Amino acid sequence: MRAALLEDPAAPLVIGERAEPEPGEMALIEVRAAALNPVDVGIASGRFFAGRPPLPYVPGIEAAGAILESERFPAGTRVLACGSGLGVTRDGALAELATASDDVLIEIPDPADDVLAVALGTAGLAAWMPIAWRCPVRDSESVLILGATGTVGLLAVQIAKLLGAGRVLAVGRDAARLEKARMLGADEAVPLGDGFPIRLAEAAAIDPPTLVLDMLWGEPLEAAVSEVGRGARIVNVGQASVSDAEDGPPAAISSATLRAKRAELIGWSNFAAPVEALADGYERLLDHAAAARVRIDYETVALAEAPDAWQRLRAGGAPKLVVVT
Repeated sequence: MRAALLEDPAAPLVIGERAEPEPGEMALIEVRAAALNPVDVGIASGRFFAGRPPLPYVPGIEAAGAILESERFPAGTRVLACGSGLGVTRDGALAELATASDDVLIEIPDPADDVLAVALGTAGLAAWMPIAWRCPVRDSESVLILGATGTVGLLAVQIAKLLGAGRVLAVGRDAARLEKARMLGADEAVPLGDGFPIRLAEAAAIDPPTLVLDMLWGEPLEAAVSEVGRGARIVNVGQASVSDAEDGPPAAISSATLRAKRAELIGWSNFAAPVEALADGYERLLDHAAAARVRIDYETVALAEAPDAWQRLRAGGAPKLVVVT
């Protein structure tokens, strides 16, 4: 089968032939679309906490496709596949075929097409689950999104408003995408860079945030902890601000500040959530997307263009990229 292969973490992907996967006790899936995610680059570099498959391997942690063989689903059922080691401990989704455990598969509801379904997979759930399921937005509360200019962050801005946030502060580095965050519902945009802690303090003083979704870690989170309200829940889902480092420098968070504010610091990973909760959240999110209450911008590329798309992902700033196989 045709697949995109990572032979060297420092080099582009190559398109080549790969032996078809043996399903064994797993489901066999005809891949129709596979999303590229920042975590795929983290896995390739060896920085991801769960490791990396032996080189060479097929990257891609998620796929939308049709069941060919499964003990749980009839053939032809459309599913989102993510988990059970896909693209993390073994070959991933950037291929014509992939395998995944039946118990991690989520059925894609009609009428969502395969591309939208996978675009809103990992990224959509990383935005939805922390603030809709793990630490639900409370009515009229102030919400801070650190990393609001990324795909997850822009979705989170919309979701926070949709779920009843009274005020949403969007933090990011890209001015154009910060303006987009405003258009999508953010009440105030706070740019990163020199003077950020002062700007954030001024913006947060009006109504200190009691829910923080953090995709950045490092210094932005340090500044945010100082400005949150009492009883704040701070959910970390990534470390984009320190991604160039092997593990990233630690965030110098004050224990005294956390204790004085009775704040909670919570780590989030989609992989750790029950599949039933993920399936419910995914269906709700797709319903909102179908009704145009949530928007995601994405770009599709053919499998042959995956090497170029991979380089764009590594460089940062690319829109959501979906490889159509």
